[in-house]
Amino acid sequence: MHKLKSTFAFMKKRNYLVLLTSGVIWMFPHSIADSFMSLYITEELGGTYFTIGLIFGGSMAISIISYILGGYIADYYGRYKIVAVGSFLTGSMVLVLAIAPDWRLFMLATWAQAFFNMFVPAQSAILADSILPEKRGMGFATFFTFFGIVSIPGPSIGGYLLQKHGLIALRWALFLTFIFEMICSTIKALFLKETLPEREAVTRKGLGKFSIEAFRETYYAIMWMPTSLVAIISLAILGNIAGFLTSPYMIFYALNQIGLTVYEWGLIGTIVTAVGTIIGIPSGWIVDKLGKRKIILSTVLSSTTLYIGFLYCRNFLQAMIVLIILTVCGMLSFPATLALQADLTPREKRGRIEAAFEILSRFAFPASLFSGIVYGISYSLPFYVSSALMFVSFMMALAMIKEPEKPEI
Repeated sequence: MHKLKSTFAFMKKRNYLVLLTSGVIWMFPHSIADSFMSLYITEELGGTYFTIGLIFGGSMAISIISYILGGYIADYYGRYKIVAVGSFLTGSMVLVLAIAPDWRLFMLATWAQAFFNMFVPAQSAILADSILPEKRGMGFATFFTFFGIVSIPGPSIGGYLLQKHGLIALRWALFLTFIFEMICSTIKALFLKETLPEREAVTRKGLGKFSIEAFRETYYAIMWMPTSLVAIISLAILGNIAGFLTSPYMIFYALNQIGLTVYEWGLIGTIVTAVGTIIGIPSGWIVDKLGKRKIILSTVLSSTTLYIGFLYCRNFLQAMIVLIILTVCGMLSFPATLALQADLTPREKRGRIEAAFEILSRFAFPASLFSGIVYGISYSLPFYVSSALMFVSFMMALAMIKEPEKPEI
């Protein structure tokens, strides 16, 4: 019992519990709608495959600027205030998504969310600050496993409602999401604590100078990165390209090529989420015991075959198996990558490095902009390209990633 308490001691940290609680509240309604947003854009809002790429690609491009500003604020002006304000602003845009009459207003609200998400580097820095280095693999895995538990029924609920009531059900889900967003934003505003000393406030008069300094400091943070961090961010960029090319269109392939129903697609989402959740806590233990580098290498290599494997699925069972394996790879690699990133980054640079990671990974946004065009030309081409990118990622990780002898606190 003492060993168990020691293993999960990070859960006693106030900020960890606040972010976990608010995140769980945030995750449930999101899980109902997220699996079907591409279908919502095309069938309810009058969009096309190209529109999907434009919405999500533009969002990624805007977030590059917002994360630069957010990372600088996190390290030089404090983390709490930007998290509190940014959460409310981002959540308010969900109401616009719910009432949008067409894809144009939906797109503008999504882009606004991307800008207001400048609080994310600060929130990630608070989370990393709350976990001891030797517990980071378990800490991150536990955090996201709780998210998984809450989101298990979401895709099935969404699929059932969609099949029974039509696409109007997704508007209901977005209204529910807005309410839950406001609740979790209130929790963070009331209970989060600053993890850095009191800093100077940003004034309107100094905003121009502040913005220039933010971009300069982010540039310095990128130039500071050791080889292993450069490799990790390169993997993130390639992984994002693969995701942008395939993820928004898997539902169309499943419905039109494999022949699944909307409810079956939602059921796969629930089963995949459940499996990912079950291995969530053990995945953190595996990361801490086997080493972060080994986990990253094995999961990236496995992913090279899975994108092509999805193309050869012909029924519900086959699609489910491929997506389960892909999820297992993600559940292992995600905490390993986060923990290794934290191990390599000094606390005083963590906000800027987190921002730099988010910014650079979003330089994959041109792939999202053109993904709809690529899928429209050939539904198989995005999956073959993604498989090749995963193989390149594996070779890069094999050559460049090393774990530090002494991890940062």
